Amino acid sequence: MKSKSIAFRIIGGKFRGKKLVGMSNEKTRPTKDKVREAIFNIIGNKIRDATALDVFAGSGAMGIEAISRGAKHVTFNDIDSEAIKVIKQNLSAIKVENVLVFQKDYYALLSILPDKYDIVFLDPPYDMDIIAQGFLPLLNAGGIIIYERETREVEEGDVRIYGNTTIEIITKTPTDINV
Repeated sequence: MKSKSIAFRIIGGKFRGKKLVGMSNEKTRPTKDKVREAIFNIIGNKIRDATALDVFAGSGAMGIEAISRGAKHVTFNDIDSEAIKVIKQNLSAIKVENVLVFQKDYYALLSILPDKYDIVFLDPPYDMDIIAQGFLPLLNAGGIIIYERETREVEEGDVRIYGNTTIEIITKTPTDINV
């Protein structure tokens, strides 16, 4: 299925206002600007010098926003070859090198990642049921998972709701240290 090309803009940081190539198809649902801005307001200064992983990267908007706001390294992943092309095109447009790009199923990705991360962005297709806590072993102590998903009838935990999108924030605590 061919994606229609849409543009997105970087909301903050050194690339603020820069328009990049987006994508939208049946599998890829771009994060709305207001939701992306809210996520980075939640993260705040934790993004500075952080390492981040964008597991279901799509166009790369979340990871590129992280780089723009001061992340020292971002790893991008998407299983879709068209998404990988868009991510590479966008990274080329902003001329950054502190990145890795993988085209893997997220299960396969978990076994090959060389590092742990301060922030993990999870934005799977809404019809994919994943257990976000399964990504805790990828986090450094105090790291956070930002899990974007469809809003459920009953919400629990640290969540923010934006229409039919819910952002769940999961923090690796000292009791998770052996995870």
